[in-house]
Amino acid sequence: MGTNLLISASTVTTVVAVAVAVLAVGALVGGALRKFVSMSWFSWQVLLVFLVTRLTRVFGAKMNASAQFSLALLFLLLSGGGVLALTEVLRHLMLRRVKPASAALRILNRLFGALTGVLNLFFSLAVAAGLVLAVLDYCVPDLAALEPVLSMPLWQAVRGSVVDIVLILLLMAALRGGYRVGFSRALLTVIMLALTMGTVLLSLFMTIRVPFLASFGKTVGKMFKGMNSVAAGVLGSGFVFLLLEAIFFSAIAVLGFFLNKVFRAARFTAVTSIIDGSVFALLCFAFVFILLLVLYALVYWMTGAGVPVEGAEGLFSAYGSAVEALFTSSPLSSVLFGSNPLRALFGA
Repeated sequence: MGTNLLISASTVTTVVAVAVAVLAVGALVGGALRKFVSMSWFSWQVLLVFLVTRLTRVFGAKMNASAQFSLALLFLLLSGGGVLALTEVLRHLMLRRVKPASAALRILNRLFGALTGVLNLFFSLAVAAGLVLAVLDYCVPDLAALEPVLSMPLWQAVRGSVVDIVLILLLMAALRGGYRVGFSRALLTVIMLALTMGTVLLSLFMTIRVPFLASFGKTVGKMFKGMNSVAAGVLGSGFVFLLLEAIFFSAIAVLGFFLNKVFRAARFTAVTSIIDGSVFALLCFAFVFILLLVLYALVYWMTGAGVPVEGAEGLFSAYGSAVEALFTSSPLSSVLFGSNPLRALFGA
């Protein structure tokens, strides 16, 4: 008797529902145990910025394209930075207040912690699923298998907000991560990486070009008797290279220790720490924002006929138009796409 390997749709739905329910219970309990003040508020922050950016449609309704772009950028930066700053101040005040907290405040702390845990879980799942559905909805034509899902009233209500939420999430992550890392720490990391790469190149150069070291490498290679001369020479040079690296890395480690002390001292006061974090947060925001604009400009270029590949114009144009429909499906993303100043880079 053959075994039926087909699984019914109802069985899959049941398994998924049970898995989500288990995750939800775990998030609920975990949030209650960790408490609200110790939870990540990133989901709340992204949703708050999303609600604020809805106002761009009100204020920018009668503006030209350039003014709408500037307004959208201003709303993203100020609302993102403002929400992050306000929530961190609120967390600091709550931490000071919670320590001698009453029973009612302790209960609220755990209650909102449980709520935040569930929100973080479902927000992550919703964003991931929404992005996949949006790509399939706009970029894959005649997808009959998902027609029941894509025609649901819930999806029709939220499909125009998915790209904006993903856009805000990326920019908020840049702001939040940049502030937490700080410019001084990022600069220290760049310095240490540059020194490390420099020592690798210097060690390689010295192993090959410095006569004394090259001769020493050959001497070490001769110790591997019975081995091919080429392989023995490589092993001898490799030993010299590793020896130089060990010396240079030791020096870099000592230098890094003292540089870390210096950079930490620079962030010692609250004011310098805020400035340090804010500078790098702005740099990270600008980097991610420019990458998004380049992506928008590239998609806009794909929708035109200027593709220098014979016979590929129609293919590029079709895919470009589908992705353009995806990017312009949400109000904020549509403004950035339509008023993108980087179009000129692609002759658009």
